[in-house]
Amino acid sequence: MNFCFIGAGAIARIIMRDMESLEGCRLVSVVSRNGESAKSLAGQYGGRACASVNEALSCPGVDVAYISSTNDLHYEHTIAALGEGLAVLCEKPFAINRSQALEMVELAKVKGLYLAEGMWTRHNPVIKKALSWIFDGRIGNIRNFRVSFASPSDAPPEHRLMNPRLGGGSLLDIGVYGVAFAQMIMDIAPVSVCAAAEMTVSGVDGQCALTLRYPGGAIGRVFSSLTAPESNDAVIFGENGEIRIPAFWNPSKSELITPNGTECFEHPDMGYRPQLEAILSDLQAGRRENALVTHKFTLEVMDILDKARECITSRHSEL
Repeated sequence: MNFCFIGAGAIARIIMRDMESLEGCRLVSVVSRNGESAKSLAGQYGGRACASVNEALSCPGVDVAYISSTNDLHYEHTIAALGEGLAVLCEKPFAINRSQALEMVELAKVKGLYLAEGMWTRHNPVIKKALSWIFDGRIGNIRNFRVSFASPSDAPPEHRLMNPRLGGGSLLDIGVYGVAFAQMIMDIAPVSVCAAAEMTVSGVDGQCALTLRYPGGAIGRVFSSLTAPESNDAVIFGENGEIRIPAFWNPSKSELITPNGTECFEHPDMGYRPQLEAILSDLQAGRRENALVTHKFTLEVMDILDKARECITSRHSEL
Protein backbone atom coordinates (compact mmCIF):
# COMPACT_ATOMS: atom_id res chain seq x y z
CA MET A 1 0.00 0.00 0.00
CA ASN A 2 1.29 3.41 -1.00
CA PHE A 3 0.68 6.17 1.54
CA CYS A 4 0.28 9.92 1.41
CA PHE A 5 0.90 11.62 4.76
CA ILE A 6 -0.89 14.89 5.45
CA GLY A 7 0.96 16.18 8.48
CA ALA A 8 4.53 15.35 9.49
CA GLY A 9 4.54 15.94 13.24
CA ALA A 10 5.56 13.65 16.10
CA ILE A 11 2.67 11.16 15.68
CA ALA A 12 3.25 10.90 11.93
CA ARG A 13 6.89 10.06 12.58
CA ILE A 14 5.99 7.31 15.05
CA ILE A 15 3.43 5.91 12.60
CA MET A 16 6.02 5.94 9.83
CA ARG A 17 8.56 4.21 12.06
CA ASP A 18 6.11 1.41 12.84
CA MET A 19 4.91 1.27 9.23
CA GLU A 20 8.46 0.73 8.02
CA SER A 21 8.48 -2.62 9.83
CA LEU A 22 5.49 -3.84 7.81
CA GLU A 23 6.08 -5.42 4.45
CA GLY A 24 4.20 -3.80 1.59
CA CYS A 25 3.95 -0.24 2.97
CA ARG A 26 5.61 2.68 1.23
CA LEU A 27 5.57 6.44 1.69
CA VAL A 28 4.87 8.12 -1.64
CA SER A 29 4.17 11.71 -0.65
CA VAL A 30 4.01 13.96 2.40
CA VAL A 31 2.89 17.52 3.02
CA SER A 32 3.00 19.62 6.18
CA ARG A 33 2.40 23.21 7.26
CA ASN A 34 6.05 23.11 8.17
CA GLY A 35 7.76 22.39 4.86
CA GLU A 36 10.98 21.40 6.58
CA SER A 37 9.17 18.67 8.53
CA ALA A 38 7.82 17.23 5.28
CA LYS A 39 11.26 17.30 3.71
CA SER A 40 12.76 15.62 6.78
CA LEU A 41 10.19 12.80 6.78
CA ALA A 42 10.53 12.27 3.03
CA GLY A 43 14.31 12.33 3.34
CA GLN A 44 14.26 9.67 6.04
CA TYR A 45 11.68 7.30 4.56
CA GLY A 46 11.61 8.14 0.87
CA GLY A 47 8.72 9.71 -0.96
CA ARG A 48 8.15 13.23 -2.18
CA ALA A 49 7.79 16.33 -0.04
CA CYS A 50 4.96 18.34 -1.58
CA ALA A 51 4.06 22.00 -1.46
CA SER A 52 0.30 21.51 -1.18
CA VAL A 53 -2.30 18.99 -0.01
CA ASN A 54 -3.67 18.60 -3.53
CA GLU A 55 -0.20 17.87 -4.89
CA ALA A 56 0.41 15.24 -2.21
CA LEU A 57 -2.95 13.52 -2.70
CA SER A 58 -2.64 13.41 -6.49
CA CYS A 59 0.85 11.91 -6.60
CA PRO A 60 0.86 8.85 -8.89
CA GLY A 61 0.43 5.55 -7.08
CA VAL A 62 -1.05 6.80 -3.81
CA ASP A 63 -3.58 4.33 -2.35
CA VAL A 64 -4.14 5.61 1.18
CA ALA A 65 -4.13 9.04 2.82
CA TYR A 66 -3.07 9.18 6.46
CA ILE A 67 -4.44 12.37 8.05
CA SER A 68 -2.40 13.70 10.97
CA SER A 69 -2.87 17.43 10.50
CA THR A 70 -4.14 19.65 13.34
CA ASN A 71 -7.57 18.72 14.71
CA ASP A 72 -9.38 21.54 12.91
CA LEU A 73 -8.25 20.23 9.50
CA HIS A 74 -9.16 16.55 9.81
CA TYR A 75 -12.54 17.12 8.14
CA GLU A 76 -11.18 19.23 5.28
CA HIS A 77 -8.29 16.90 4.51
CA THR A 78 -10.38 13.72 4.75
CA ILE A 79 -12.99 15.15 2.37
CA ALA A 80 -10.20 16.12 -0.05
CA ALA A 81 -8.63 12.66 0.11
CA LEU A 82 -11.96 10.90 -0.45
CA GLY A 83 -12.54 13.28 -3.35
CA GLU A 84 -9.35 11.94 -4.91
CA GLY A 85 -10.69 8.39 -4.56
CA LEU A 86 -8.30 7.40 -1.77
CA ALA A 87 -8.78 5.22 1.29
CA VAL A 88 -8.35 7.26 4.48
CA LEU A 89 -6.98 6.65 7.97
CA CYS A 90 -7.74 9.77 10.02
CA GLU A 91 -6.17 10.47 13.39
CA LYS A 92 -8.30 11.10 16.44
CA PRO A 93 -10.27 13.19 17.11
CA PHE A 94 -11.92 12.13 13.87
CA ALA A 95 -13.42 15.59 13.41
CA ILE A 96 -14.33 18.70 15.39
CA ASN A 97 -17.96 17.59 15.80
CA ARG A 98 -20.41 14.83 14.89
CA SER A 99 -21.84 16.78 11.95
CA GLN A 100 -18.44 16.85 10.26
CA ALA A 101 -17.81 13.19 11.11
CA LEU A 102 -21.16 12.13 9.65
CA GLU A 103 -20.44 13.96 6.40
CA MET A 104 -17.06 12.22 6.17
CA VAL A 105 -18.64 8.81 6.73
CA GLU A 106 -21.45 9.41 4.26
CA LEU A 107 -19.07 10.57 1.54
CA ALA A 108 -16.93 7.46 2.02
CA LYS A 109 -20.03 5.27 1.68
CA VAL A 110 -21.24 7.08 -1.45
CA LYS A 111 -17.83 6.68 -3.07
CA GLY A 112 -17.35 3.12 -1.84
CA LEU A 113 -14.07 4.01 -0.12
CA TYR A 114 -12.40 2.84 3.06
CA LEU A 115 -12.47 5.25 6.00
CA ALA A 116 -11.29 4.60 9.55
CA GLU A 117 -10.41 6.56 12.66
CA GLY A 118 -6.90 6.05 14.01
CA MET A 119 -7.99 4.94 17.48
CA TRP A 120 -4.96 2.74 18.08
CA THR A 121 -5.98 1.94 21.67
CA ARG A 122 -8.78 -0.34 20.45
CA HIS A 123 -6.26 -2.57 18.64
CA ASN A 124 -3.93 -2.93 21.63
CA PRO A 125 -3.66 -6.61 22.78
CA VAL A 126 -4.03 -5.62 26.46
CA ILE A 127 -7.25 -3.73 25.73
CA LYS A 128 -8.56 -6.70 23.74
CA LYS A 129 -7.86 -8.97 26.73
CA ALA A 130 -9.59 -6.60 29.17
CA LEU A 131 -12.63 -6.42 26.91
CA SER A 132 -12.75 -10.21 26.72
CA TRP A 133 -12.84 -10.33 30.54
CA ILE A 134 -15.77 -7.91 30.50
CA PHE A 135 -17.76 -9.53 27.71
CA ASP A 136 -17.16 -13.01 29.18
CA GLY A 137 -18.79 -11.82 32.41
CA ARG A 138 -15.69 -12.17 34.58
CA ILE A 139 -16.60 -9.06 36.66
CA GLY A 140 -20.36 -9.20 36.11
CA ASN A 141 -22.29 -6.12 35.06
CA ILE A 142 -20.27 -2.91 35.16
CA ARG A 143 -21.42 -0.63 37.97
CA ASN A 144 -18.95 2.24 37.58
CA PHE A 145 -15.62 3.12 36.04
CA ARG A 146 -13.09 5.91 35.97
CA VAL A 147 -10.54 6.73 33.31
CA SER A 148 -8.05 9.59 33.28
CA PHE A 149 -5.43 10.97 30.91
CA ALA A 150 -3.36 13.98 31.94
CA SER A 151 -0.38 15.42 30.12
CA PRO A 152 0.57 18.77 31.66
CA SER A 153 1.98 21.14 29.07
CA ASP A 154 3.61 24.54 29.13
CA ALA A 155 2.70 25.15 25.48
CA PRO A 156 2.05 28.81 24.59
CA PRO A 157 -1.46 30.02 23.66
CA GLU A 158 -0.75 29.82 19.92
CA HIS A 159 0.30 26.15 20.10
CA ARG A 160 -2.19 23.64 18.67
CA LEU A 161 -2.89 22.24 22.15
CA MET A 162 -3.99 25.63 23.49
CA ASN A 163 -5.38 27.26 20.36
CA PRO A 164 -9.20 27.01 19.98
CA ARG A 165 -8.95 27.71 16.23
CA LEU A 166 -6.81 24.58 15.83
CA GLY A 167 -9.17 22.35 17.80
CA GLY A 168 -7.11 22.55 20.98
CA GLY A 169 -8.07 21.67 24.54
CA SER A 170 -7.76 18.58 26.70
CA LEU A 171 -11.11 17.05 25.74
CA LEU A 172 -10.53 16.87 21.99
CA ASP A 173 -6.82 16.12 22.16
CA ILE A 174 -6.57 13.47 24.90
CA GLY A 175 -10.03 13.26 26.49
CA VAL A 176 -11.17 11.53 23.31
CA TYR A 177 -9.18 8.48 24.47
CA GLY A 178 -11.19 8.27 27.69
CA VAL A 179 -14.50 8.74 25.89
CA ALA A 180 -13.55 6.08 23.33
CA PHE A 181 -12.53 3.75 26.16
CA ALA A 182 -15.94 4.25 27.77
CA GLN A 183 -17.61 3.23 24.51
CA MET A 184 -15.35 0.20 24.23
CA ILE A 185 -16.25 -1.21 27.64
CA MET A 186 -19.93 -0.19 27.78
CA ASP A 187 -20.78 -0.87 24.12
CA ILE A 188 -23.83 1.38 24.45
CA ALA A 189 -24.43 5.13 24.35
CA PRO A 190 -24.90 6.90 27.72
CA VAL A 191 -28.34 8.24 28.56
CA SER A 192 -26.83 11.46 29.92
CA VAL A 193 -23.58 13.39 29.65
CA CYS A 194 -22.51 16.06 32.15
CA ALA A 195 -19.22 17.96 32.01
CA ALA A 196 -17.26 20.64 33.82
CA ALA A 197 -14.04 22.31 32.74
CA GLU A 198 -11.33 24.74 33.77
CA MET A 199 -10.75 27.10 30.85
CA THR A 200 -7.35 28.49 29.94
CA VAL A 201 -6.68 32.14 29.09
CA SER A 202 -6.57 31.14 25.41
CA GLY A 203 -10.13 29.79 25.59
CA VAL A 204 -9.73 26.00 25.61
CA ASP A 205 -10.45 23.51 28.37
CA GLY A 206 -7.24 23.03 30.34
CA GLN A 207 -8.85 20.22 32.27
CA CYS A 208 -12.21 18.56 31.84
CA ALA A 209 -14.32 16.08 33.81
CA LEU A 210 -17.22 14.11 32.33
CA THR A 211 -19.87 12.08 34.12
CA LEU A 212 -21.62 9.50 31.95
CA ARG A 213 -24.78 7.69 33.07
CA TYR A 214 -25.91 4.49 31.37
CA PRO A 215 -29.07 2.38 31.15
CA GLY A 216 -29.25 0.23 34.26
CA GLY A 217 -27.60 2.87 36.45
CA ALA A 218 -23.89 2.45 35.71
CA ILE A 219 -21.86 5.66 36.00
CA GLY A 220 -18.55 6.49 34.35
CA ARG A 221 -16.07 9.29 35.02
CA VAL A 222 -13.72 10.53 32.31
CA PHE A 223 -11.01 13.07 33.14
CA SER A 224 -8.50 14.84 30.89
CA SER A 225 -5.99 17.58 31.59
CA LEU A 226 -3.28 19.63 29.92
CA THR A 227 -2.66 21.69 33.06
CA ALA A 228 -2.58 19.27 36.01
CA PRO A 229 -1.34 15.73 36.75
CA GLU A 230 -3.55 12.68 37.28
CA SER A 231 -3.19 8.93 37.71
CA ASN A 232 -3.43 8.14 33.98
CA ASP A 233 -5.18 4.81 34.34
CA ALA A 234 -8.53 3.09 33.93
CA VAL A 235 -10.38 1.19 36.64
CA ILE A 236 -13.60 -0.71 35.93
CA PHE A 237 -15.75 -1.92 38.83
CA GLY A 238 -18.23 -4.70 38.24
CA GLU A 239 -20.62 -6.63 40.46
CA ASN A 240 -18.07 -9.42 40.94
CA GLY A 241 -14.69 -7.81 40.53
CA GLU A 242 -12.61 -5.07 38.95
CA ILE A 243 -10.14 -4.48 36.13
CA ARG A 244 -7.19 -2.10 36.41
CA ILE A 245 -5.28 -0.82 33.37
CA PRO A 246 -2.31 1.54 33.86
CA ALA A 247 -1.63 3.93 30.96
CA PHE A 248 -4.85 2.70 29.38
CA TRP A 249 -4.39 4.43 25.99
CA ASN A 250 -1.30 2.29 25.23
CA PRO A 251 -1.09 -0.27 28.03
CA SER A 252 1.37 -3.13 28.44
CA LYS A 253 -0.50 -4.85 31.27
CA SER A 254 -3.90 -5.20 32.93
CA GLU A 255 -5.18 -6.84 36.11
CA LEU A 256 -8.39 -8.76 36.74
CA ILE A 257 -9.23 -8.77 40.45
CA THR A 258 -12.01 -11.07 41.70
CA PRO A 259 -12.78 -12.94 44.94
CA ASN A 260 -10.87 -15.87 43.41
CA GLY A 261 -7.66 -13.86 43.18
CA THR A 262 -5.77 -11.64 40.75
CA GLU A 263 -5.06 -12.48 37.13
CA CYS A 264 -2.48 -10.39 35.26
CA PHE A 265 -2.08 -10.10 31.52
CA GLU A 266 1.05 -8.52 30.05
CA HIS A 267 2.04 -7.81 26.48
CA PRO A 268 5.03 -5.84 25.14
CA ASP A 269 4.36 -2.43 23.68
CA MET A 270 3.70 -2.82 19.94
CA GLY A 271 3.06 0.86 19.27
CA TYR A 272 0.88 1.54 16.25
CA ARG A 273 1.66 -1.76 14.56
CA PRO A 274 -1.54 -3.64 15.58
CA GLN A 275 -3.64 -0.78 14.19
CA LEU A 276 -1.64 -0.64 10.97
CA GLU A 277 -1.90 -4.41 10.52
CA ALA A 278 -5.67 -4.20 10.96
CA ILE A 279 -5.99 -1.37 8.44
CA LEU A 280 -3.84 -3.18 5.87
CA SER A 281 -5.89 -6.35 6.35
CA ASP A 282 -9.07 -4.35 5.77
CA LEU A 283 -7.72 -2.76 2.60
CA GLN A 284 -6.43 -6.03 1.20
CA ALA A 285 -9.81 -7.68 1.87
CA GLY A 286 -11.72 -4.82 0.25
CA ARG A 287 -13.57 -3.82 3.41
CA ARG A 288 -14.93 -0.27 3.78
CA GLU A 289 -14.53 0.13 7.54
CA ASN A 290 -12.78 -1.51 10.48
CA ALA A 291 -14.64 -4.09 12.55
CA LEU A 292 -13.31 -2.76 15.88
CA VAL A 293 -13.42 0.99 15.21
CA THR A 294 -16.60 1.11 13.16
CA HIS A 295 -18.21 4.24 11.74
CA LYS A 296 -20.97 3.78 14.32
CA PHE A 297 -18.40 3.68 17.14
CA THR A 298 -16.68 6.84 15.89
CA LEU A 299 -19.98 8.73 15.56
CA GLU A 300 -21.02 7.69 19.08
CA VAL A 301 -17.74 9.03 20.47
CA MET A 302 -18.18 12.31 18.57
CA ASP A 303 -21.73 12.61 19.93
CA ILE A 304 -20.49 12.35 23.52
CA LEU A 305 -17.77 14.94 22.85
CA ASP A 306 -20.39 17.30 21.38
CA LYS A 307 -22.68 16.91 24.40
CA ALA A 308 -19.79 17.46 26.80
CA ARG A 309 -18.78 20.69 25.10
CA GLU A 310 -22.39 21.88 25.01
CA CYS A 311 -22.53 21.32 28.76
CA ILE A 312 -19.24 23.17 29.30
CA THR A 313 -20.37 26.10 27.15
CA SER A 314 -23.69 26.31 28.99
CA ARG A 315 -22.05 26.28 32.42
CA HIS A 316 -19.50 28.95 31.58
CA SER A 317 -22.11 31.21 29.99
CA GLU A 318 -23.89 31.21 33.37
CA LEU A 319 -20.80 32.33 35.33
